[in-house]
Amino acid sequence: RSGKEKQQKEKQSLPASSAQEGKSAAQLRAERRELQERQRAAKLQKQQEQKQAGGGKGGSKTSNPSNKAEAGSKKSAEQKQSAPIPTSADKKAQSSKLAPPGDTHQQQQQAANKKKSPPPQQQQQPADSSVKSLPSFFRHLKPPMDAEQITSSVYNEQFAQSQIEAAFVQLSLMVAHEQLQGPAARCLGLARALRQLLCTVPVQDLPRLIKPKLDPNMRLLRSAKPPTVLESYLEQRLANWVQSAGSSAENSDHWLVDRMNEFVIEQIEKARVTMRASLKSKINNLDCIMLYKPSSLIFECLEDIVSEGTKMPDVRIILLDSPPSWEGQAFLRRLQGHRLLSKCPVRYAMLSAAPSLLSDTSKLVLEGQALTANGNVLAPVGTAYLANVAWSHRIPCLVLCHACQTWDQVLIDSVSYNELGRVSSDSQLCNIQYDLTPGDLVTALITERGILPCTGSPVPSH
Repeated sequence: RSGKEKQQKEKQSLPASSAQEGKSAAQLRAERRELQERQRAAKLQKQQEQKQAGGGKGGSKTSNPSNKAEAGSKKSAEQKQSAPIPTSADKKAQSSKLAPPGDTHQQQQQAANKKKSPPPQQQQQPADSSVKSLPSFFRHLKPPMDAEQITSSVYNEQFAQSQIEAAFVQLSLMVAHEQLQGPAARCLGLARALRQLLCTVPVQDLPRLIKPKLDPNMRLLRSAKPPTVLESYLEQRLANWVQSAGSSAENSDHWLVDRMNEFVIEQIEKARVTMRASLKSKINNLDCIMLYKPSSLIFECLEDIVSEGTKMPDVRIILLDSPPSWEGQAFLRRLQGHRLLSKCPVRYAMLSAAPSLLSDTSKLVLEGQALTANGNVLAPVGTAYLANVAWSHRIPCLVLCHACQTWDQVLIDSVSYNELGRVSSDSQLCNIQYDLTPGDLVTALITERGILPCTGSPVPSH
């Protein structure tokens, strides 16, 4: 009915002149369409005015759904025409927006790593492969450094802003390649390097400049090998001297160097003379002395014994050796160079042959690296084995050790503290440097302060 009523109204609204003139049906339809569009526009305008005035609810109910659909289709068509065509970059940006945060960064890193990483056959093995080949209870020990690693660490970020002395670089290389063996030799090398370092620092600025200048050099030396007890003792004495340098160094520019020289003379050189005399007093004629990994101190003792050939002409020596260092062979060459082999017969054997040779042995002479607070002796590996075998054969075991090598640590095994020696690249040898000898197996401890039992370990420290 509504459609018919509209058509009747439209016919009535047409002017009489147009009907009388006899217009065509197409013209009439066009006029009707224009009229409908004008009415629709007026209706939409009225609805907008009602919404603005607060009557939007009523207007929305009376609005025609077909009109809404047409308006929506027009708007969507306009948006499609006005929207730009998306490019490949826009698609990547849209995909990155849809992805969760952090995924795109991880994907970029993975792609970069794939480009950088070489194929599996070209990848290098990790730096700690030598540590992984060790038994699990020795993996906490640091492997020895090569010459390339020491020189590269000088230019590393750790030492980039600090001044490394050439004397400490040379000392680190010698210690890493085991050219300096024994606590006394390493302590003498450290004293020489410290003297060269102290000469470069003005005495007036010692308390202020010595620590920042000394710390990087000591870190470089410790990266090659851990310090011995004698070296640690020298560092403690140096710290005490630096604290008292302000008041005592007013009249002497080389006061600290003089203190270093006094330490070397009293604690090492004079101590060695006293220990040599004490050991010589315990050796008699016709004695057969068994040695294992002897140092320069024992070599000097042999020189004193051989020099008194009229008193002890029949002293014999059994020299034991073990791989991979073969220190016994170097000791033999040194004896031959000083023409001592012709005056004192030496029998060379392996460490495993010790039980069969103890029947001819009268004394076992060893050298210790440190004396722990509980009376145990830290010495080269194999010492505990020899001391145990000698104790079972009722043979006295004499250990040479400096009094200042008394350690305040308590050790019950050789696992918690030890060092790794150098081995060839094609071997799987676990080359540990020290073992712990119980004090009950040691007959006497020869120091510069006298011959003491191992239970008297607190005595040398005082």
